[in-house]
Amino acid sequence: MAGSAATGVGTLGFLGFWRFLLGIGIGGDYPMSATVS
Repeated sequence: MAGSAATGVGTLGFLGFWRFLLGIGIGGDYPMSATVS
């Protein structure tokens, strides 16, 4: 249980960071659609 909780936090943090990183170069729309799909 603790492992899955830590993984969930890590995944959310990674996705948030990746969206921020891509949003700078590509512009917001693409990272969001990539996260949804």
